[in-house]
Amino acid sequence: MPAVPREHAACLLLPEIHDDGEAKPSPARVCVIDLGTNSFHAVIFDAYPNGTFRVVDRMKERVRLGKRGLLAGVLPDDAMERGMRALRRIDLLARGWGVQEYLAFATSAIREAKNGGAFIERVREEIGLRIRAISGEHEARLIYEGVCRAVDMPVPSLIVEIGGGSVEFIVKTREGVPFATSLKVGAARMTEQFVTTDPLSAEEERALRAHYRDELTPIIEAARQHGVEMTVGSSGTAKSLARVYLDRCGDPTRSVYQQDLDA
Repeated sequence: MPAVPREHAACLLLPEIHDDGEAKPSPARVCVIDLGTNSFHAVIFDAYPNGTFRVVDRMKERVRLGKRGLLAGVLPDDAMERGMRALRRIDLLARGWGVQEYLAFATSAIREAKNGGAFIERVREEIGLRIRAISGEHEARLIYEGVCRAVDMPVPSLIVEIGGGSVEFIVKTREGVPFATSLKVGAARMTEQFVTTDPLSAEEERALRAHYRDELTPIIEAARQHGVEMTVGSSGTAKSLARVYLDRCGDPTRSVYQQDLDA
């Protein structure tokens, strides 16, 4: 007998949220799942009627869903098995917390794979979770909404979300968002396409740099056109790069989230 889908919520954007510490009535317990190319992330939180929320738990599962399949546009069998195991662990955590609503979004690896739909159907049948594959443009919009709630950007800024399969670029000015796009230049994709040596050979580095110069030309032009003065990184990869920089040049008394990095 197929599992009964437990996902009821239909909203694609959460309202603006904050927690003022005051008592609030009857929250709904929600689990949001980001099915990325490298990792699956789940956040469980209580959502209150006035739009505020309180995070109760998180889980991150490294699945490498796009490993050896991004260039061919398929999800390998072993990658799908890793994804299923990760989602079962997330489901177990969510059930333990009594989650009432589920929102699950698939990005680059699943949306581009020829068998991405088959994976989504399998998850629906075996776990009861409904997954929505979203476009790169929609992904960029969600990233923008999230970053704006977490980071103060008083000057024209470029938001960069480095994923495994794609990278989203959003220019934010005082007037709004004049430019937003998603490019297939994610870390896992570029590694699969260009890297066969460890450490990276000079020849492969040159090829990789040349590819990035070609692909990023429209981004650089948009940033110059709109007077971008600050870049905001959003992703685990950006956090790792920031930590490398801070180990050498940063203030050890402050966290990676509390520091500005000079170019």
